[in-house]
Amino acid sequence: MPEGEPQPAFLPRRRRWLTVGLVVAVVAAGAGLRFYAIGRKSLWLDEAATMSAVDASFAQVFRGVKAHDAHPPLYYLALHTWMQGSRSAAWARSFSAAVGVATLAVFYFLARALLPRGAALVATLLLAASAYQVYFAQEARHYALAAFFVVAAWYCLAHLVAGTWRHRWPLWLGLALANTAGLYTFYYTAFSVAAQGVVLVLLWRRAGRRLMLDWALWQLVPAAVFGLWVEVILERIGRLSQFEPPAGHTVLSATGLCETAAQFASGFLAELMRNDGPAVRAAAAAVGLLVLALALLGLRRERCATVVAFAWLLGPVAFLAVLPMRGHAYEPKHLIFASPALALAAGVAWSSARGGLRAVTIALLGALLAGNGVSLAQYYRPAVEKENWRGAVEQFAERAHAGDIVTFTPPYVELAYRYYQARHGVPRVWLVATPPAGEPFRGGELRYARRDGRRVWVFQGVSRVEMPNPRVFDALGGYPRVFEWSHEGLVGTVSVSLYDAFQPPAPRGAQGASRRESR
Repeated sequence: MPEGEPQPAFLPRRRRWLTVGLVVAVVAAGAGLRFYAIGRKSLWLDEAATMSAVDASFAQVFRGVKAHDAHPPLYYLALHTWMQGSRSAAWARSFSAAVGVATLAVFYFLARALLPRGAALVATLLLAASAYQVYFAQEARHYALAAFFVVAAWYCLAHLVAGTWRHRWPLWLGLALANTAGLYTFYYTAFSVAAQGVVLVLLWRRAGRRLMLDWALWQLVPAAVFGLWVEVILERIGRLSQFEPPAGHTVLSATGLCETAAQFASGFLAELMRNDGPAVRAAAAAVGLLVLALALLGLRRERCATVVAFAWLLGPVAFLAVLPMRGHAYEPKHLIFASPALALAAGVAWSSARGGLRAVTIALLGALLAGNGVSLAQYYRPAVEKENWRGAVEQFAERAHAGDIVTFTPPYVELAYRYYQARHGVPRVWLVATPPAGEPFRGGELRYARRDGRRVWVFQGVSRVEMPNPRVFDALGGYPRVFEWSHEGLVGTVSVSLYDAFQPPAPRGAQGASRRESR
């Protein structure tokens, strides 16, 4: 149990029920934040890819993920089972929200194994109010599930280190299964597994050599089970070896560190407040780092909790810096499973601060809550979207004619179009495939537009992972653009344009002038 706290043989009934009531209230509040308006926003591209991947039989989902997806299959298989009740975006996202609520409950018991009751409640409250956690709990992607398995693994390890269970084998089994499930959900959780070993090394005197050896032996379970997927991983690595991540987008770059600290502390507040984004990002990052600095006080009073919090948070950052994923631009969401450690560190700071530092701690934790509150209030606004593909298809559906030609750049944004077009009564149109960025596009696929004078629609997505092919627009020649709609979201910018091939193309010189004017 937590160091320095006397443990009575039993708790007074009133105090016990008060604690239960507060925990239930905090988890219920977190559930409300995660389920609130969960179906309001449009799917963004990755969510559309998820919906497409799970829209098949169980075996087909597994084969499709194994052959084409960059991530392991467990989330897709779990979501496929969940989606038997509905095909809506809200229902798909509710799986992540339910997992997020379960994460809160497990996190409280994790924190309670390491900290006094009040500090564990403070840590759970901060995690419940985390705009960053809410953001991914309302997304039909694997990040919330990965965070759940990592929190479950740390729960088992925390109890093993604290020695709160008489029989250890259920905890070892739970740790092995949670690590295995995490790896089959998101590859980056391997960094959290490595951080567990760091904790046992740092707590060598307290934990003992036997605990370290037992941990190493039990990790043979995830190593053996995940070894079945190694062939797929090697194939993915070979496929990505030709790509380099964009310059500056690494975990140890100034941009990467500042974005990570700011988003862990207050979600996407800086991105939501675009005009003051840099200042807001710096302020949010500073608050998060100051909380970590105060948590260092726990090395004397709450040593075990402090070591767990820092290893869990900083270990994956260090491992990712040493072993970056080639071909992937770093984003803070890749470390979503490490963000609960900031809430644990805040609980350590609350428990350890004395005198004047207690007032500073209260002020900093209040700033964390306020920043997340503002971030959530901004995020819930109907006008805020990650990527507004629903709006783009609505604009298209209002103006499309039967026989129009529709093309997509990059080509995979067609997944988002297909999800929404069936829901808006789009007339029968011709879909034309386009090559990815960097590949030639001579426009021969648009010959029907030139021959028959048809109209051409272009759906475009621009983000860190969506790279449109500018040659698609070049292939349209000088045909006039008669309609354009765009929306800048948190993740990327979506646009839909209409070119009228009924009118002859402009001369080459006029084309260049038109392009310069549009830019």
